[in-house]
This record gives sequence, C-alpha cells and structure tokens, in this order.
Amino acid sequence: MIKIIFYLYSVCLCLLANISLAGELSFSISPYIQETASTGVKIRWERTLGSGAKVRVGKLNSDNELEFSSVLLKKEAFRIHRKKLGLYEAEIDGLLPNTNYYYQVIQGDDQSSVYNFKTVNDKRENFSFLVMADAQHGHEVTTRIVQESVIYHTFINNQDRANYPPRFSLFPGDLVQHGILKRDWKKHFFNPLAPLLHRLAVYPVKGNHEMGRIFFNQYFSLPRQTSLKSHYNYYFFDYSNVRFINLDTTRAYRNRKQLKWLETALREAEKNNEIDFIVLQFHHPYKSEAWNYGNTKFTGEIEEILVKSARKHQKPIVYFNGHTHAYSRGHKLNSRLSMITAGPIGGAIDTWDRGSKDYPNYHKTISQYGWVMVKVNADKADPRLEIIRYGFGDKNEFMDNGVIDRFVIKKNSPAPERPSVVHAAIKDKEFLIQSTPFENSESHLSTQVKVSYMKKRGKTSEEHFNFNSHNIYDGKDHRLTDDLTKMVIKINTMKRKSGDETISLQVRYRNNSLIWSDWSDKFLVINERAGELN
Repeated sequence: MIKIIFYLYSVCLCLLANISLAGELSFSISPYIQETASTGVKIRWERTLGSGAKVRVGKLNSDNELEFSSVLLKKEAFRIHRKKLGLYEAEIDGLLPNTNYYYQVIQGDDQSSVYNFKTVNDKRENFSFLVMADAQHGHEVTTRIVQESVIYHTFINNQDRANYPPRFSLFPGDLVQHGILKRDWKKHFFNPLAPLLHRLAVYPVKGNHEMGRIFFNQYFSLPRQTSLKSHYNYYFFDYSNVRFINLDTTRAYRNRKQLKWLETALREAEKNNEIDFIVLQFHHPYKSEAWNYGNTKFTGEIEEILVKSARKHQKPIVYFNGHTHAYSRGHKLNSRLSMITAGPIGGAIDTWDRGSKDYPNYHKTISQYGWVMVKVNADKADPRLEIIRYGFGDKNEFMDNGVIDRFVIKKNSPAPERPSVVHAAIKDKEFLIQSTPFENSESHLSTQVKVSYMKKRGKTSEEHFNFNSHNIYDGKDHRLTDDLTKMVIKINTMKRKSGDETISLQVRYRNNSLIWSDWSDKFLVINERAGELN
C-alpha cells in the first residue's frame, strides 16, 4: 500500500511538471543534469529561443539563493510554422560538496518547476550508481520502469541511500530508436527519463541506434580527462575508488587507436593505489547468450586486453554492455573479469530461441526488462562491489519484480582452502567424483576438474570440466550439479583412446570474488570398475 501511494504521488508530480501553467516556463526538453561535480553541475534544457534565462539555485533548508546565467549552445536551423528551439546550458559552480540543492529556470516573471540535485563528494566515499540500456522506441515501458522501479528503489524505498548515495547513471547505448531524428530524443529518452535526469547526471556511450553522433554530441556534456588525449566518443572519469572507462563499439570506431587508448587508461588505473575497481561500459557484447547475432569480434579484442589487466594487477574489472535485450551475468574463467548485459528498459525483449546459445562463462541469462544498481564500498581494508539487478517483467506482464540477481565482488578476498579429492570412480559410463567441503567466507561459485591421461610411453593429455553454481537460461537452471563438491562427467566426453592409460584428476574451487584455490593433489584412479560416491 505504501509503495502504491508513493507511486501515485510521483506520477502526480510528473504530470504537474508537464502541465504548462500560467507563469510557468514550458520546455521541449525539461532541465536535466550534466557532469555533476563536488562544487557544481551543468544544467541543460531545450525551449523556444529567448533571452535572459537564468537558473536559481538554493541550498535545501536555507534562504540563501544564487542565480546563474545561461548560454545558448545550439539553435535549430530549420523549423516551419513554429518558433525555433534552442539548447541552453547554465554552468553552476561555487557550491558545497555532498550537499542537497534545489533549482529552477527563470525568465522574467516565468519560472519552471522546482527540481533538486546533490553535489558529489570530493573525498573517497561509499556510493552507488545506476546502469540502464536500450530504451529505443519502447517509451511507454521506459516511462513505467523509471517511475515505478528506478525512482522507487533508488530514492524512495532505498534503505541504503544514506550509506550509498546515488551519484550518477551509466547508459551503454541505444538511447533512442533513430538517433538522426530529433523528435526521437525527446520522445524516447528525455521525456521517459525526466524524473531521473532532473536530479542525476547520465553518462552514455553510443549504440548502433544513435546512428552517428550528431544529436548525441549535441545533447551531452561528457568528461574531458587531461591524463589522456581527449576524444568525444570514448572517455573516462574517476570517482571515489573506481575508474569508469567508456568506449565506442560502433563500426566507425572499431580500430586499434581506441584499443591503444584503452590500454593506456587501464595502465594508469593499475598503477593508481586509490583505484580498487575498474568499470567499463560499451554497447556491443562479445558473446551474447539470448541473441547470438549480437556477437561482436571487436569486443573480443577488448576482452583480451581486460583479461591481461585483471590477471596482472588483480583489480576486479566489470563491464556493462547493451545491444542484447535480456539480462546476462558472466565471469571469465581465468580472470577477475565480469561481463554484464544490462538488459533493456524499453527495447523489445530477446527470448530464448534458435538464435540463442549457452556459453560456459555465463551463469545467468534472464529475459526481462529492468536495470542495475551497483553499490561501491570504499573501505580501504575491504573494498567491494555489489551488483543488483531489478526486473520489470516482459511483454506478457509488466510489473516491478524487485531484485532478481545480486552478486558481491570483494577486491581483497582470501582464496578458498585447497580441496582434496575424496573419491573417484567410473560407474555406468559416468566418471563420479567427490571432493572435500568448500571452506571460505564467501559463496562457492564454481568448481573446475582437470583430468590427466598418461600413456605408458609417457605422453600426457588433459581435459578441463567446469561446474558453476548456476546456469540459468530459457527460464530454467541447467546447472550440472546441485553440489559443487559432487561432480559427474560422462565418459563419452572424455578423450580416451585406449585402455593403456593412467588417469589422474585434480579439482579447484572458486569463490564469488572470482578467486581460485590452488589445485588439489593428483588423485590416481586405480579401480575403474567399482566404487560409489559416499
């Protein structure tokens, strides 16, 4: 009941904000926040050309107010029968860090609705950020998700809001359906996301539906780092203990120049002791489970670079992509690299069909609308990321499903205790293996089995078999075992060519922070004809 009341209240506010009252400014695109800083923000809006518009800013619970002039960034070249529109910006500065402010646009006796924002911190802090992708032409769905789920779980029903204040949102591409059509930007992106854009900055990257950079570059003010040569289509910024790297995987920018830029941005983060985690966003996935046609070779090159970085410095790396319209979470087998497909907040859902494929590195694929919240703990003794996915159903039933996946990655996690093989035997054409219990402060994510074959002449070969705690796709969990200390390997998958081989096996365990234990001692399989699991 409380949630319904808050929802109705927020809807009423949104409706009132869009009604043009006497003396109230009207907008083509209502005010939205850009580049939140510790001492100020940029505020942009689009409306009919005029002069003298200012932004009045005041600290909450205070009578002191400041006024900032705006500048015209861009005006329309062509418009028939109606007045031309202009894109305006006011740069707000001189504010206090980590402080709540209200603001409104004023022009003469007319004024906008009152909105609010919060400056970010100038110190290392715990914080949260959001990830949304693929709005496209699903503006009706996007509007509901933003109002009923994003605003509700971020600002209304968020018990951790004080401990992990929301600072900004990432958006890995496909903000609109046709990026070359001006009307799509208002209808598909700015109007549906207005309740969020009034108060949080969004840092986007281009998707294929942006169709170039004409309006993308016009509407967004993106960071201009000084440590690397700036480039509008890919950029990075640091906040608290995280480096955020934003790439452009559209066809025109799939080149070595961007990969070299990425390598430099990673090296800087690796050497910076204040950086605990590296987060990336780009649009196209390398391996997409729900929509295999979305696979992109260039992203595979990006992954190779990220794997090398994570192996070298053991700083966990997480990347978010869009393009595929389903949520997926995966983890590279031999690296602390996690891959998250954010899933759509508007585009049509990709369901499991002949164009889908199960990849061993992916643990969950869920065909639902939704978005992601990431909570970042900056405690120097125990920094960690918590990835939380909120679901919103599918075309058959739109509804706030709350949290549908949650995953925690600690930077400084101890490795699981080295396991041992307790028993192994071949029975009924299956290789049965039992190992010791998992001992670690975290959850048991995966078990890997290494089977070695040695011929009498000394020639050896190996096979690896991976068992994950979950393998969810097509609405079911297809995991190979409910107990990661008890594994079954079918004999017909094994590369045995004759009976003159000695077989030995080893196991190792992986925890939720993507840390592997050492391999167990080799367990020699002597009697293949008998033996059962205890």
